[in-house]
Amino acid sequence: MWALQLQGVCAQEPSPARQWSRFRGALGLGVSPFTNVPMNWNAASGQGIIWKVALPSAGTSSPIVWDNRIYVTGGDEHEREVDCFDATTGALLWRHPVPEATVPKPRLYEMTGWASSTPVTDGERVYAIFPTGDLVCCDLQGRRLWQQGYDLSRNLYGHSTSLVTHRGLLYVQLDQGDLPDGLSRLVALDARTGKRVWERQRAVAGSWTTPIIIEVPLEGGATREELITSARPFVIAYDPLTGEEYWRADAVRGDSAPSPVYASGRIFVANIYSKLVALRPGGRGEVTSSRTLFAVPGKLPDICSPVATDAYVFTLNTQGVLSCYATGDGALLWTHDYRLACQSSPSLVGDKVYVITDNGRGFVIHAGPEYRELATNDLGEACATCPAFADGRIYVRGGQHLFCLGAR
Repeated sequence: MWALQLQGVCAQEPSPARQWSRFRGALGLGVSPFTNVPMNWNAASGQGIIWKVALPSAGTSSPIVWDNRIYVTGGDEHEREVDCFDATTGALLWRHPVPEATVPKPRLYEMTGWASSTPVTDGERVYAIFPTGDLVCCDLQGRRLWQQGYDLSRNLYGHSTSLVTHRGLLYVQLDQGDLPDGLSRLVALDARTGKRVWERQRAVAGSWTTPIIIEVPLEGGATREELITSARPFVIAYDPLTGEEYWRADAVRGDSAPSPVYASGRIFVANIYSKLVALRPGGRGEVTSSRTLFAVPGKLPDICSPVATDAYVFTLNTQGVLSCYATGDGALLWTHDYRLACQSSPSLVGDKVYVITDNGRGFVIHAGPEYRELATNDLGEACATCPAFADGRIYVRGGQHLFCLGAR
């Protein structure tokens, strides 16, 4: 399975799988391709902190990494930007201001902010979208290649879905409004030019989830790629190249922010006011009854996305309750209440789960059938974003600083 394949990637392998190129890593699963990353850090003593640099602008988007470059977005009501840092030294290499397109400016929920969507890179270009509807493409030197705008004024809390690239295409999930409004759509653009390749209307309500693309085994030994989306009420799978809808399952309730994950041949979606649902991909048409493997209640997330191994699924809600379920039947194995607010999704590093709370506390636990805490850490400032993993290092965006964690 892809989640486990990622864990075996070595530092020398010249593969995009070792790049933290998008929200929650190369495949969007929150799984680190490296296991030699630090378990301990402390801002007060400087332990485990290689460098710490002030961020030039505010934002809740997560950092991404390609080779020796880190990319983040930031901004306020007046100006948005894409920033590039040197991963070795933390030096700010360039800032690219993003002009505002002539589309209606949305009203934003305070927690969302003006730079909430994580950028994406394919190693040739960097792409970023903002709640204003401005989508920009830069080269690796920070020069704008193309820009376009979307009307996102009907997004209830402000657009937070992140971008995805695959096989030369850039995917922009634009879910907004309520079900009867018919405003949601999924657009695939030529990543090089920004020209539309295909577009599909979506019979879903507004969402803040980010798609994943998985490789699915079919009967007879064949495989196919599926682009998996999640938004009330459906999980929908598309052909990534053509936009053809393969299947849909009625599996989502409430406002959808946690993104889907894939492990053990199963897609997992979890959402507050809904259930933890496991789906078997590879179907056709309406598959709710035929492809739902289990649907179980729990203290489920409204922001944080799950993370999964072949044996366990971990969910984290905003109240700080971490839960572990069995992937086979959805049995609840344990819960642990940190009693701390959480917006950062949990991450998997080998057989360890990393959790960062809103006040910057970090916890490393064993990914097993019982809760076992291995390390506690302190970033020294607020953190509402997901960490990015590289060879021997973790990059974390705090409330004011960008951190490089690792051995000096």
